[in-house]
Amino acid sequence: MLAIDAAYEQFPRLTPWIARKLASMVPGQVSQRYARWASLPMEQRYRGVSMGMPTALRGQLLGRQGGETAVDDVFRACFEAVPTKNVLNRMLYADAKIWLPDDLLLKADKMTMANSLELRVPFLDHKLVEYAATLPADLKLKGRTGKYLLRRAMKNVLPKRIITRSKKGFPVPTESWLRDDLKDFVHDTLLASDAACRGYMDSRVIEKIVSEHEQCRENRRQEIWTLLIFEVWHRLFIDRHETFRQGNHPALAIARAPLLT
Repeated sequence: MLAIDAAYEQFPRLTPWIARKLASMVPGQVSQRYARWASLPMEQRYRGVSMGMPTALRGQLLGRQGGETAVDDVFRACFEAVPTKNVLNRMLYADAKIWLPDDLLLKADKMTMANSLELRVPFLDHKLVEYAATLPADLKLKGRTGKYLLRRAMKNVLPKRIITRSKKGFPVPTESWLRDDLKDFVHDTLLASDAACRGYMDSRVIEKIVSEHEQCRENRRQEIWTLLIFEVWHRLFIDRHETFRQGNHPALAIARAPLLT
């Protein structure tokens, strides 16, 4: 994502009208989102990548068009804290202040401690991080090749297939889960008559989101996952739903592991 966004910023920003027109012409949700973001400054665009719910859809759910949130303020502050025109360094700083501590390292700690493992992240040694921050941008990212300096340093140490391999994450197959294994759980949780979401959001929009995903008209995995997290949290800690608290909900056994990660 850093590589795409850094290259993306080199093109002149489009006017909102052209961006909307382009979004209506390209296929696929991801391409459409990037087309719409082409009229936005980088900090807003980068914020959009991390949103669990598109702004327009959130407005439909809540029945009002929302403005900026506290999270938007945090992202803006991170970008403003780096007084440089180099967009890569600004994104890296935002990642170090937000993405790493609030997501990646948090998940890593949970998973390793749950399995009695001690995790070490040597590349996050503060001296190494401080040194890396002083390096030219083209030693970090060259074209769309990330970790460029590290790949060069390891050229005669690791096999070529490792050096040239693209970055691999640890994706969870939520898209298929929500259509198959967790389909009943989604219905029992989000579409139930006593669903907490109904008290805050338009149930017709929730039904539309679920239907679009199940019928493969749109990939709504991120939106459904976001709603599920809210729903289970509300039942556990606000409603103090006894069946959920004891883990006896019929579908909770299937969903327990992914929901807690």
